[in-house]
Amino acid sequence: MTSREILDRTDLAALLTSLSGPPTGNGPQARWACISADHRDEHPSVSMFVDRNGIERWRCWSDGHAGTAIDAVMIGHHLDIADAMRWLQQHCANLPNPPPRTPTTNTTLRRPLSAALRRWVNECEHRLWRPEGDAALDWLRARGLGDDVLRANRIGFDPGAHVEPRAPGLPRWRGITVCSFDRDGELAYTQVRNLDGQAPSKYTNPRPLHGTLPTVTFPRSAPSDGPVVVSEGILDGLIVAQAGYRSAALISATSITAGPTSPAADAIRRHANGNTIVLALDGDNAGRAATKRLRTQLTGSSVRVLRIPDHEDLTSLHARRKDHPCPPRQTTANTSPASLLR
Repeated sequence: MTSREILDRTDLAALLTSLSGPPTGNGPQARWACISADHRDEHPSVSMFVDRNGIERWRCWSDGHAGTAIDAVMIGHHLDIADAMRWLQQHCANLPNPPPRTPTTNTTLRRPLSAALRRWVNECEHRLWRPEGDAALDWLRARGLGDDVLRANRIGFDPGAHVEPRAPGLPRWRGITVCSFDRDGELAYTQVRNLDGQAPSKYTNPRPLHGTLPTVTFPRSAPSDGPVVVSEGILDGLIVAQAGYRSAALISATSITAGPTSPAADAIRRHANGNTIVLALDGDNAGRAATKRLRTQLTGSSVRVLRIPDHEDLTSLHARRKDHPCPPRQTTANTSPASLLR
């Protein structure tokens, strides 16, 4: 049975319920708790929709996990893709004649940024460069990020809701605000990299009413042509931009879902516009699985893989070499993104 046949014969709503419990709400308003064990989803934030190919998909609007039924089983049961497909075939793929699924219009996929979020971003951006932001600035500089790339990408500091009031639905923990941008360099989203040890997760996102978490962001960088280096996480993306390369950063490795393509792959291909794409995702199982999928989904593009050592990422590698800053991209023919690691 092919992956498409398995997906067509799987009831995704029933699968999500088996993994995380009954949803709140019904029909299009149904919301499940996140199936990721490392995300304490106090307010259920997983919804379902049918994509343009008739495949049921899910997404957690709080931490960015997303995909098909195959991805849900991989996360929920800690399986690789082959074992997840076998599990689904044995347990869920039981519809003998799958009914046609009509693509749904999920308005949250295109929700514009709220005015409250834009004000909050501005306030946090200015606060980073005042004395109250000194500790956050030191944290960023210790990871090898310079002031120019921080300013260009509107990085900020949030002292937390107990210090500064904000609109309901905006993150409440103390941390660093990291911005996502679309291919035109316009603000697309903002998350908080939490610095408070009591925070429930590494990152906190605004509620969906303030905007839509993208699958990939395009950090602002100087060059308008040349190779595009794909990394995992916004901070890694800033390391790429600082080194003088065009940057595309996955919000999460789980955004590269199973199938012939994914929204992130499509966006990266458009951004590259025929230039070489260099995959430099994290040196862990999730990063390598996403690299394998993404390389397949980018068939037709010139793709290279920069293998990151085990348990490392671009930020950790660069931080350990902060006494030897990354050189700017050269224009000579033998330039290679491997210079990011020198």
